[in-house]
Amino acid sequence: ALAIAAATALPRLRRPRGLRIRRRLRRWSKMSQRATREISPQLGELQALLVASDPDTGDASLAANAKAGLATAVAVAPEALQFALIAGAHPLVGLGSTLVVGAVCAILGGRPGMVSGASATGALVLAPLVREHGSAAMPLAVACAGLVQLLVGYLRGGRLVRMLPHPVVLGFVNGLAVKVILAQVDHFQHPHGVWLQGAALGWHTGLAALSFAIIEGTPRRVSKLVPAPLLAMAATLGLATFFMPPAPRLRDVVGAEAFAGGLESLRAAFPALERPTATAARAAVAAAGEFAAVGLLQSLLTLQLVDGLTRGNAYGRGHASQECRALGLGNLISGLCGGMGGCGLLGQSLVNISAGGTGRASAVAYVLFVALGLTCFGSLMGAIPVGALVGLMLAVARHTFSWSSVRLLYGRRVGLADAVTILGVSLLTVRRGLAVAVVVGVVATALRFCWDSCNDLYSAHEVGGSTRTVDLFGTLFFGSAATFADHAQPTASDRAFANSWRRRWVRRTVVLNFLHCRVADASAIAALEAACKAYLDLGISVRLRHLSADARLILRETTQGAVLEERDADPQYDVAASTPVAIKPSQLQANRAPREETIVVRPAE
Repeated sequence: ALAIAAATALPRLRRPRGLRIRRRLRRWSKMSQRATREISPQLGELQALLVASDPDTGDASLAANAKAGLATAVAVAPEALQFALIAGAHPLVGLGSTLVVGAVCAILGGRPGMVSGASATGALVLAPLVREHGSAAMPLAVACAGLVQLLVGYLRGGRLVRMLPHPVVLGFVNGLAVKVILAQVDHFQHPHGVWLQGAALGWHTGLAALSFAIIEGTPRRVSKLVPAPLLAMAATLGLATFFMPPAPRLRDVVGAEAFAGGLESLRAAFPALERPTATAARAAVAAAGEFAAVGLLQSLLTLQLVDGLTRGNAYGRGHASQECRALGLGNLISGLCGGMGGCGLLGQSLVNISAGGTGRASAVAYVLFVALGLTCFGSLMGAIPVGALVGLMLAVARHTFSWSSVRLLYGRRVGLADAVTILGVSLLTVRRGLAVAVVVGVVATALRFCWDSCNDLYSAHEVGGSTRTVDLFGTLFFGSAATFADHAQPTASDRAFANSWRRRWVRRTVVLNFLHCRVADASAIAALEAACKAYLDLGISVRLRHLSADARLILRETTQGAVLEERDADPQYDVAASTPVAIKPSQLQANRAPREETIVVRPAE
């Protein structure tokens, strides 16, 4: 009886406990549902930030930018080591300079998605300086170049990149590619001055060829997952570790202690400043101008390219002057830290954009990954064969060279002057330097343009009664002033009229029509004054028709006796001439051509 009573009472005792558990579970479920409803908007925003992309602008997510930064860091790190070797500095100095310049330009630069760091152009400029005056002169040159770039940025000189002719750019990049190839010859010597021979030469050449072949031959679908430079470094490092060839490695060139990682690597990447000699300081200041010029040129060309690739995203067009200021500040800090400076990297920016890096987060992530590799994987970098870096630079040279220029020259699709400009700038880049080549190319192209423009001025004469109309076509500037004098000078009939009795009774008028001719500068104003004076001395009236308001205002104070007609069809443009004393600046400003935004007229629905 007791057992039966206990068995029947046991379920009654357990039932309330089960009810309590179910009630607690139901309460917890309601609480979790309420919490999910409250934090779901925040989770959605976090997911959109990390994974989703903007459907309107196509801007990549934070995760995509971080992945792009990793791919860019893998491509930049080996090249930065090689650039430092080209410049004659410690390999880790290239990584330290990449960290400084890359971080400043990533945060303050004028184009999100653009990558900056140690470059081949800067290394080629610094190499002769370091070779002749030692490494103490390099930081001074870089810091002075940073100051020059800051000055150019604050003066808004970044807009001058628009004046670079296309043949000059083609010659510049072709000469740069040739200089990169020639710089690899020194890496077939170990130690410096002793050429590699026998098995060492064979392994060194083979590793360079293997690295080049992997970088160039990796399928695109594979390189999207793993960057080709990383595959090349991994393959050559694996062969060197397994077979232990006699080919030189980075630690053999500069010492194994430099790749210990941690603070030792940071000390090597940011060496202490040394006081240069007076001769070295003068040479560094002279080299700073060329370093600043080539750095600005490559950075602004890279900015234009990235603008074209990311057209339509939320950031709009890049700001050239802001990029100049950021680059100057980065080079100034890099020089004060003993680095080799840098500039915008064209190929690496392409890698970043193709991997999905369109925002500043990609450039910041790239800098963080380079810093991680410098401090934690120093020993792995030291084991990289020098031949692998040679193959990497050969691939960079191949992509730097403009193969379209060869097709243009071979197919004779450019004029003789443009062909000479391309070849001449390429030769000067190799023999005399990058800045000299660009300056000579720009000056030569400008002189050729002036020569062509001064030969384009022509006129049409129409005589009706006592009035002769001279219609001018072209541009009147300093190059065509002498040609204008031939077109607008008094004729033999005008001189005969001045010496005849008809001068007292008949009035003769000459009309100079500038509807299709632009008066450009002070030489054009002087030529107009001389023509008007020649006619007025002969007793012939002069009427100047269809001049701009700016030109009329200047000529009204300098030319007495000529009639300046004002019509509704008069063109609007400015004249690059000095203002007469009688004209107030506010009066001249009121007649300037308008500076307005482009108006887009959309068709009606």
